[in-house]
Amino acid sequence: MGATASDPRQKTAAGSSERVREIRRRLGRQVRHETWNAVNAFLQNKQIQLPRTVVTVDPVMTTIHLHGYPIVRKTIEAGDTVIKFNMCGWPTTTTLDRMNAVCETLWGEKLFRRQKGKVWFGPGFLCEMGDHQTITLSMKHFNPRTTDYDRYQAAAPTTNIA
Repeated sequence: MGATASDPRQKTAAGSSERVREIRRRLGRQVRHETWNAVNAFLQNKQIQLPRTVVTVDPVMTTIHLHGYPIVRKTIEAGDTVIKFNMCGWPTTTTLDRMNAVCETLWGEKLFRRQKGKVWFGPGFLCEMGDHQTITLSMKHFNPRTTDYDRYQAAAPTTNIA
């Protein structure tokens, strides 16, 4: 089931196809074809089934599943579109690739990085992300260049970043 014209999730899809094409042109062969097909479908609220990745759409949520695990979710909470990231216990290169592709498409930069066996979140990579921790980002309020990450240093089961 796709989003309707009055669906607030549709706001995030506006211009997303052009943004995906722009990023693919800029990065060239460095991007994975399956990743960008999944992200494009996710942002446009379209279902798609790929070899390792499935995008599901229901009336209240759009989800990217990697090997059956829901790693990125888009929902409406209190009138705001929020994106939730969770590695579901699998901090693999492919998981980070899918999550970073969503971040790069929406905010213009990768927000997850692995360094010394740990996964870090944020433009300054100041917040360590646990394997089962959920990072929730508000589409209305989150700006990777101005958000104060210092207050999110302590790893919690759920980290909400406005």
